[in-house]
Amino acid sequence: DGLSLVHFNTNFRQDEEQYKAGLNNEAEAFAAHCETLEKVLRGRVTRMVRTVRQMENSEDWLLTWADETTRRFAGGRLISYGVTYFSAWREAVRDPLIQDAMASAVEPVVMLVGSALGYQCAFAISLGFAKCVGYDLLCSSMVAPAQKIAEEVGLSDRIQFHCADALTAPELKEA
Repeated sequence: DGLSLVHFNTNFRQDEEQYKAGLNNEAEAFAAHCETLEKVLRGRVTRMVRTVRQMENSEDWLLTWADETTRRFAGGRLISYGVTYFSAWREAVRDPLIQDAMASAVEPVVMLVGSALGYQCAFAISLGFAKCVGYDLLCSSMVAPAQKIAEEVGLSDRIQFHCADALTAPELKEA
């Protein structure tokens, strides 16, 4: 009857039914896509996304996020948590420039700026990237849980998160 907690920190312009339909559509599309993956990898990436989607609606996480964003970005700036569904990631990776870059790399690596809770790294790995490196300024509410989830699902060898300004990332020098 009420709204999922994620509505309190996102810029959703949709009602609860639309939000839940979006989650269901994402889960179905991601599951269908992951059918082509090796079984262990399929389990790991789907578990990571499922864990993040649950965390986004956790009161404990929401309060940690609200406290940290208030402390970090105080001064009247409006901050929201954004959700990018799998279909958007899949579409972006289909771009010929991305495909060419991936094909020319021995081990394609994606760098996320504002990596949030890390589900986009699971999308990237499922779409053929060998590694994913995420940067976020929110250490307690984003980086720490994202790294923990990656470790728990067995993807920490392919996914890393850093609490740092992405402008200082060594990956930028390699790009």
